[in-house]
Amino acid sequence: MPLGAALLGVRLLTRAQRSVNVNNGLFTVMRTLFVTSTNRELYRAYAHHFFTTFPHREYDLVVYTEDQDHSWIPHWVKHIHHIPTEDPEIWRRRTELQCTESATDYRSTPSRWVPKVATLRLAVHTYSLWTDLYSATAWIDADCVFSKAMPTNERFTLQMRRYAKPILIHNRTHAQMPYPESGFIWFDSQSYMPGVREWDSTYPHAPTLAVNLLREKWLDNAILVKQAGHDAYQWGEILTKTPLLRNYWGDLSGPYHHKPHPQRNSVTAAYWTHRKGAAKHTKSTNSTG
Repeated sequence: MPLGAALLGVRLLTRAQRSVNVNNGLFTVMRTLFVTSTNRELYRAYAHHFFTTFPHREYDLVVYTEDQDHSWIPHWVKHIHHIPTEDPEIWRRRTELQCTESATDYRSTPSRWVPKVATLRLAVHTYSLWTDLYSATAWIDADCVFSKAMPTNERFTLQMRRYAKPILIHNRTHAQMPYPESGFIWFDSQSYMPGVREWDSTYPHAPTLAVNLLREKWLDNAILVKQAGHDAYQWGEILTKTPLLRNYWGDLSGPYHHKPHPQRNSVTAAYWTHRKGAAKHTKSTNSTG
């Protein structure tokens, strides 16, 4: 066992062992790890509301950032990842994109979404399949505020697992935005995709395949096409137009998929509010600790 894993008390499994354990239901842990990406500037602007209200006594949070100074990140954060160090290729791509962008519309500025794209790939690869510490990894935007009490981690994870899909996202069919809302994405860490040859594959389950494809989009110049540089747009393309993934994602929107912001009405609205625009800067008085 690697020294780092031994120090953390992590039990590493071979792919064969993991496959047997998953298929036979031997994984009993029911915990979702939350991950997000932000920096000092955004923390001061609005993300401090996210950290103030995040239920850190029940849920672990991992933060991905480009900042080398992490003093602004609360001490209770489980782990901090430095994106430029862990994925230098995508970070160089961010600089290239910044030199070519001219649009002010957030949906046409692909460099804006590089931290999120990098975080999704790094988090899913790091916290999926190789450990039994977490049964799921969930991305959440740092402009969310936990306005109500969260259930226990096990109860929340079971609630997500009832959809029986390894990727959960808020889909929408709104006329102006006919693609998913990606402020919250839940990834099952332990479900394999039947038919994928895990011994020679870099994506033995749907989440790793999806985040690999997302990163590839940002390394391709096609991302410069109008609106294509928005991560939600690309999630729609990946999940609906990749044959291997069409049956491996579920919709959290319920009957509200026609809404521009379906999170406000879906099952997650019972736990947090996804603030948009000027609402990001609204003072928050609730703290769920």
